[in-house]
Amino acid sequence: MTTLAPSPSARAHPRVSPARRAALYVTGLLWALPLLAFTLAATRADATPCAATDGLPCNDQGVVVTTGVLTGVLLIPVGLIALLVVALLARSTRRPAAVAAVGAATGLAVGLFAVGVGFLLLSD
Repeated sequence: MTTLAPSPSARAHPRVSPARRAALYVTGLLWALPLLAFTLAATRADATPCAATDGLPCNDQGVVVTTGVLTGVLLIPVGLIALLVVALLARSTRRPAAVAAVGAATGLAVGLFAVGVGFLLLSD
């Protein structure tokens, strides 16, 4: 008598869809790794007390935290757009390159806008 049940190894290693794997990569590369890097850099940077000049940080830890916040402001919308593009590419049956190009252009435009706004806020 034969059984049609899947083997135990098939149950132990479920297949992850390419869209889910891409979303995990986007989340890890755009959010988790920079957060970890800036957290480690901020904890290891010099935190000597000093008086801030013109609202800008004066020690290494302040510079790292400020840069991390500005990077986060840039990477959060870029990551959200990248996740949207992953979802669109997973649903799209034709011309995924065109969808990817539009998503990349949109992400670039949002990133440049965020950098421009940041520059205007920091400049006098």
